[in-house]
Amino acid sequence: MNTLAKIRQRCFFGLMLTGGLAGICETHWADQAATFNFFNGLIMVGTSAFLGSFLGFFLKNTLRVLQGRSAYMGQSNDGVVIGSLVGAVLGILLQILTGDQLHTAVGACLGASLGGFAGAFPDEMIPDMLRMLYAQNPQRDRLEPMAPDSLEP
Repeated sequence: MNTLAKIRQRCFFGLMLTGGLAGICETHWADQAATFNFFNGLIMVGTSAFLGSFLGFFLKNTLRVLQGRSAYMGQSNDGVVIGSLVGAVLGILLQILTGDQLHTAVGACLGASLGGFAGAFPDEMIPDMLRMLYAQNPQRDRLEPMAPDSLEP
C-alpha cells in the first residue's frame, strides 16, 4: 500500500473513531448509559462530514461552471477526509473548552461538516502536496542499517 493510501485510510478511520469517542464522551458526561453510544456518534459524524463535503463540492462546481470552466470531478478526496478529521477534533476540543461537554457529538458533527466543506475547495492540490511532502525525506538515505560484518573491529 502506498503512502497516500495509508494517509487516506488512517484519516478515515480516525474520523470514524473520533465520532465514536464523541458519542461515548457525551454518554459519559450525561450519565445516560443507553441513550447515546459509539455507533450513533460514528454515524452522525460520518454523515455530517459527507453532507459538508457534498455542499462544498456542489458550491465549488457551481462556481466553476458559472465562470465558464469545466466541473471538477474529484478523484481522491484527500482534502475532504483530512479536513473532516481536523474539523471533528477541533469541534470536540472547542466543546470541551467552552465547558459544554453535554454536546460533544454536536461539536464533532459541526466541525466535521465545516472541515469537509473547507476541504472540498483545495481538493485537487492536496495529493500533490502530500506527494511532495513524502518525496523529500532526507533521513531515508542516512538511516540505512549496516550489516554486522561490515563494521570494522
